[in-house]
Amino acid sequence: MDVSNYFDINKIKIIEDTLNVKSESVADSYTWTIKDSRNNASIYFTLHPNIEYQGKYVTLASIQTIYGYYELHNIQKMEVLSPDEIFFFSETDDKISCLSISKNQGVSIFANISKDIFKTNIETLDSALLLSSLQLSLFDNKNTFICK
Repeated sequence: MDVSNYFDINKIKIIEDTLNVKSESVADSYTWTIKDSRNNASIYFTLHPNIEYQGKYVTLASIQTIYGYYELHNIQKMEVLSPDEIFFFSETDDKISCLSISKNQGVSIFANISKDIFKTNIETLDSALLLSSLQLSLFDNKNTFICK
């Protein structure tokens, strides 16, 4: 999938509307500062679309919180889960990874999830695999996978 123009100004506007925060644009990257009005804590979400690397363009997203730093490379697709959560996906032939952020400062990352998990009967899955299976299956359309 060619994603060199995937994160155009329309996608940036969708992110702004979903997170209810305007981005700051600096040198081909966009940063959102999401503040918690209850305790004045902030998290910082940055999207770097169209980074040239080894002859191709890739997109990277990073989220910095007081708890840690989260990063996803080679983003191929973005999905919004109403009302206020955004998911970014990176996919290979047999694995999928996802980074999500929400307006209320929620952050999740699922990395290197085997695509076979979506073909497995949920009743036979180990309980440790249920959360990633259920969360990502929201976006899987009849096992065609998210980014294809």
